Amino acid sequence: MCFLYGFVNIILTLRGNFMSRIAYNMVLHSFGEKLYSGRVSTMTVHLKEITASVEASQGPLFLEGLDNKWTQHKKALQTIRDIVMYMDRTYVPSTHKTPVRELGLNLWRDNVIHSVNIQTRLQVTLLDNVQKERNGEVINRDLMRDIIKMLMDLGPSVYQQVFEQPFLDASATFYRGESQRLIECCNCGEYLKTNEKCLNGEIDRVVCYLGRRVL
Repeated sequence: MCFLYGFVNIILTLRGNFMSRIAYNMVLHSFGEKLYSGRVSTMTVHLKEITASVEASQGPLFLEGLDNKWTQHKKALQTIRDIVMYMDRTYVPSTHKTPVRELGLNLWRDNVIHSVNIQTRLQVTLLDNVQKERNGEVINRDLMRDIIKMLMDLGPSVYQQVFEQPFLDASATFYRGESQRLIECCNCGEYLKTNEKCLNGEIDRVVCYLGRRVL
């Protein structure tokens, strides 16, 4: 069995080297634009298929499916970068094109995350999970962290638009209501204890979702 795995790895390596050589020769013989535009069109077609798959997922499978497809996309993008490395180092900067990795992230953002049937649903699902956790329900924190990390990888504007600003707005609304409710039913000591518990819960969420310590 170990021999079989080793043989498969050799075949994959040779195939990758062969494809890299083809890409190198295309750039060398002035077919860089054809190679670059071909990558764009191929990735776009593939991402539209991914979008349809994620849109069709139901319930908890929505976030899980999105996370799995994102992981696959990142791996595929790394393979593509390895194959067209020469193009990325020479043709791309000389023609002021977007580097391959950045291009892959932009295409994922535009075709998947900004899909009308995904962006709003993603936003609602993330906020719903936060509220469930505030209410004491157990959620998949690792999945939340992965999805939020994906949004951050796509750039500050994507993270802010899809999650950060809606989260802050929803949190402000929630805690205004909680504050009024506690004022009406609790004494001063109970109010302060509950406030501290809520604050610690939010700090814990920041650490878990973003991997950042709060000073």
